Amino acid sequence: MAYQPFYIADQKSGLVKNPEAFLIPQDAFPVLENAYNWRGRIRRKSGYELLDRLRRDLKVASLGNSAADPWTFNIFTILGLAATEPDASIAPGTVTIVSGINLYSEPTPPDGRLQVFGVDSGTIDYATGAVTISGMGVGVATTITMDYFPSLPCMGLRSRELSTINREDLIGFDTKYAYRFNNASNEFEEWIAGTTWQGSNSDFFWTTNYWQDGTNRDIFWVTNFNKGGSPDPLRYTNGVTWTNFEPSTGSTAITGEALGNVVNPWNAFGPVNLANTPVIPKTVVITVAAVAPDTAFILRDDGNGVLNTSPISANVGTVDYTTGAVSLTINPALTIDAPVTAAYRYGSTFLEQARIFIPFKDRLLAFNTWEGATLAAAIQYPQRVRFSQNGDPTDEVDGWISDVPGRGGFIDAPTNEHIVSVAFIRDILLVGFERSTWQLRYTGNEILPFVWEKINTELGTESTFSMVGFDGGVLSVGEVSLHSCDGNNVERIDLQIPDEILNFHNSESGPRRVYGIRDFTTQNVYWTFPNDDEDRIFPNRMLVYNYLNNTYSIWRDRYTCFGKWQPAQTLRWQDLDDPEVHLWRQWRNPWNWAGAQAFYPAIVGGNQQGFVEILNRVQGDDTTLQVEAIAFTTPVRITSVNHNLETNDFVRFSDIIDPNGFADVLNFVAANENVYKIIRIDADNFDLLEYDSTNNVYTDVTLGGAPDYRGNGKIARLSNYKIASKRFNIYETGMKTMLGHIDFLTDRTAAGEFTCQIFVDENDSDAINTGFTDLPADSTNFFNAVVPTSQQQFSVQNSSKNWHRFYCHTDGQSYQYVLTLNDAQMNVQATQESPLTVHALILWQKDGGRLTF
Repeated sequence: MAYQPFYIADQKSGLVKNPEAFLIPQDAFPVLENAYNWRGRIRRKSGYELLDRLRRDLKVASLGNSAADPWTFNIFTILGLAATEPDASIAPGTVTIVSGINLYSEPTPPDGRLQVFGVDSGTIDYATGAVTISGMGVGVATTITMDYFPSLPCMGLRSRELSTINREDLIGFDTKYAYRFNNASNEFEEWIAGTTWQGSNSDFFWTTNYWQDGTNRDIFWVTNFNKGGSPDPLRYTNGVTWTNFEPSTGSTAITGEALGNVVNPWNAFGPVNLANTPVIPKTVVITVAAVAPDTAFILRDDGNGVLNTSPISANVGTVDYTTGAVSLTINPALTIDAPVTAAYRYGSTFLEQARIFIPFKDRLLAFNTWEGATLAAAIQYPQRVRFSQNGDPTDEVDGWISDVPGRGGFIDAPTNEHIVSVAFIRDILLVGFERSTWQLRYTGNEILPFVWEKINTELGTESTFSMVGFDGGVLSVGEVSLHSCDGNNVERIDLQIPDEILNFHNSESGPRRVYGIRDFTTQNVYWTFPNDDEDRIFPNRMLVYNYLNNTYSIWRDRYTCFGKWQPAQTLRWQDLDDPEVHLWRQWRNPWNWAGAQAFYPAIVGGNQQGFVEILNRVQGDDTTLQVEAIAFTTPVRITSVNHNLETNDFVRFSDIIDPNGFADVLNFVAANENVYKIIRIDADNFDLLEYDSTNNVYTDVTLGGAPDYRGNGKIARLSNYKIASKRFNIYETGMKTMLGHIDFLTDRTAAGEFTCQIFVDENDSDAINTGFTDLPADSTNFFNAVVPTSQQQFSVQNSSKNWHRFYCHTDGQSYQYVLTLNDAQMNVQATQESPLTVHALILWQKDGGRLTF
């Protein structure tokens, strides 16, 4: 019997883990890693390009006076940064030290030396901040100008609205600083220096754009919900200064407070401060208890700080609600001393922290609040939404007060679950609690403008930043599932992968680290998460949902958060000429791709060391980690704090500075193809192995001598992919299956290829065709594993797609193919970076022998 073609095209199933692999649809994949289903085809995911690292620019910072000559010191220690930024490193080429008349600068390119007028006069370690300089004398005032990287986890990449339509600033946060990406310099810079935060590496930043100040500057609200041992206040900024935000929410009444006496010349009083502040407007009553022959009178404040009698007379005054200062003008003057007393209300409880700020129906709403007399003594109200007045939400005196009708207020949901996240669908504000979903409905009643309504009692939201909005529903990650809420109902959308959410890591604040975003270009939604393979802190996987065809995949990328960035200039071909990462060769989009336009929003992701990457623009993988130390061991051991790598990951290095010339041999050179496989030692260290292509084995990496590592080393993690098909069978006939060959229709590449492994009979660990040497594919190889995707010899030249035949005779109860890159291919840059798109395939098969014996 001749082999019969089994044609598979217009693939629409993606990753499917339910039911079992031999029962899933023909176009489904039980493993779809670093690839995804896109418009009927399977595509390898794109790589990422470094946007920049979160950095600070120090200008003429004082290092004190030189203590010796030569003088050895540590920049980070002197500047008081070592304790809170222990992994900070310096940007080479940005350092200038001035000590007396000496100006110490770096040579070009920087190599760890410092020079005065071209003469070597010191050294600098960019990794540690250690410096030695000489020739300046003792007791000489010294300053430094430099850029440096705090190397703290990226905790937010948020969009700040600008006055120009459709323009937003990219605002980055780590655990300590705020940054703004400068589109002119193409670098991050500290945004509004002088304000810092103290949150942990799981206290992510929620921001919202709402209201304008008195000069029409847009206001940007920020909270990191940090109420730990070193809590942070709520803040907002107009782009010029940060303002700590602590509005009054409740008040206490004071009566008969003695302010003193009106004394000679009896025509004025004050200023005298009320004992308690802030004072609630329209509650101040001042009584001047004059006696005969004078007449007593009472003044009341009008809500704008003005005190008047009723009826209005020439006796007037003012009150400052913030300081409590009261001043009176008395006309006609009294003739004898008279006591002055005050009755008023003052703010005694305050909104101190909130998980979420969001504007709704002309008010600013704060969810899951901490309230009290002070930030340190605040009490949490996890089911509460507190709302501002209809109007200015920056009014801290009475804009949020709940015991003055018509101002602010609150409403608690009737549940013990905590509010976790919120999102809009149309004009409905959905609120995700831990295990249920509610909506906050607007009533139109100014006394009680909002009410709670429960939508679902079983499916809630476990991660604040997991909610992703669509017109027809809001997607969110819950305790047991991924689901969508349309405002009326909540339904699971992950029945193809019903257990995947259960694989998210729960320790180390794992649920708080799940972060989602929608990518309109690829029509995907990304959720970054830490998996449960081992006890790790930071995310090491992405769950990818293609909302066009409702399919899933898993990517092995490592981001702490996502955001959107608008480049100020249209991308040009010369912008891709970067020898470090070969972006020209890595570019995978058409030359007239819409995403290359200025201000086209690109998805960016930050990681645990403060690197910010542009997703899906190039095929290769840019640098994402820094090298902090290189040990002279066998094998070579690399220190990179919180590297988040896994054993058998592939890496390459760049920009290592070593005056001894031993460690810099690790730097990637295309001709050497020096790619390394790693063995993870712990969260901060890993060892290096190198590939011996002759013997097809890995050996320990060694150096020729002890390195003098001076910093600047960077690490790129190289991506592989794994695409495993269903277990094809003809069980319904009671016969085995014989596979003759497979034809793949792929996009043409310049030098691409992939390995196709064949597994039979439910054995997914031993491929039947990869125990042989991986020779180039041709029709004479009975067992081969390599399939090229480049132009074939006898195919039509310059075609965009080509069919490629893969031979591997198989006779088994079932068979499964797996597409990936083998070790040899991972060590060849052109192959490792090559894209892969499979449009269709033909399985040539026929009945085999009996299914059982």
